[in-house]
Amino acid sequence: MSWQDEFVARVKKGAEKGDPESMFHYGTSFGNDSPKALPWIEKAAAAGWGQAISTLGSAWTHGTYGAGVDIPKGIAYFEKAIAAGETTWAGQPLAKHLQKAKLALKRSGGPPVDPVTRAFADAKLTGEKEKILAAQLPSVRWLAEARKKDDLPLGASKLGGRPDLPTAATWPNANGRAMEHVATIDLASLPAIEGVPKRSGRLLFFIDAKNLLGDDKGAGPASAVLHVSAGAEVTRVKAPKGTQTFKPSSLAPVVEMTIPAFNSHACVALALGKKFERYLELLHAWPRADGEIHRSFGHGDVEHESDEPEPTLLLQVDSYSHGNIMWGDAGKLFWWITPADLKASRFERAVLAVHY
Repeated sequence: MSWQDEFVARVKKGAEKGDPESMFHYGTSFGNDSPKALPWIEKAAAAGWGQAISTLGSAWTHGTYGAGVDIPKGIAYFEKAIAAGETTWAGQPLAKHLQKAKLALKRSGGPPVDPVTRAFADAKLTGEKEKILAAQLPSVRWLAEARKKDDLPLGASKLGGRPDLPTAATWPNANGRAMEHVATIDLASLPAIEGVPKRSGRLLFFIDAKNLLGDDKGAGPASAVLHVSAGAEVTRVKAPKGTQTFKPSSLAPVVEMTIPAFNSHACVALALGKKFERYLELLHAWPRADGEIHRSFGHGDVEHESDEPEPTLLLQVDSYSHGNIMWGDAGKLFWWITPADLKASRFERAVLAVHY
């Protein structure tokens, strides 16, 4: 094994454990032309690694590491890096990079067109803009914030921590062991979005973390979704012995528009022909909040190959740095539910899929 391979293997291991510096170096190891680089660099930046923040400034200014060209976004990252105490990037003063970016923005004619229009232009799909936008779906993007203590109000939306269960509830089990609590979603906190019926109460999501790939008999990964009614008296319950408790993060909902995932049924239905591969570029340039992607409803951030329309995305949980939570190789958890089961509040029928 060459020293380069040894380095990549070492930083990959550190990245999977949530080390910001390792996440940055693992991301850049893919090369500045690879879209695989951007998510890792974003994770490192979200964890406060200054060099990653500076790199995102350059990436969005010049369209490298899988980022689209968005000079104002690049300027914002450069300013954020300077505010964090960074002084240089790529051997030059960071202030000089910022000055060049501002000059490039000025030469471009001032404020850019809106990010969506720019994303279509960058992907050379302007002619397909109307039909792609017709396939948009609103989603609830959950913005996570790490908490030192599990002290959120009972029933609040959160990742990890201890679940708030009704007094008579039984802790979910699978494969002979208690499952791990992944998330709680307060349904009353959901913003109103088209096509999603309002519901009350909370949803609690559990997984068998030691069996994420399913069993050798072909059964999928085990999970449980509990619906706790709004009026139920609940208690914050400590996990049974031997069951992992993930560090808590609060979740704040915002509405974010989504377009179909690459190669999904909805994407194929767009009939893009020879321009199909360009759609992947559009997805990478699509404007969205930075950081980990936790989501309910809308289009999930995963290829979902099927001859039938995709089910409804009940919850997507990304790998995240707080508590070093990695679902395999920086994968994501997806709970899918049929529209009929969602309408009837049969949340227990939601099916878990794990994508690495």
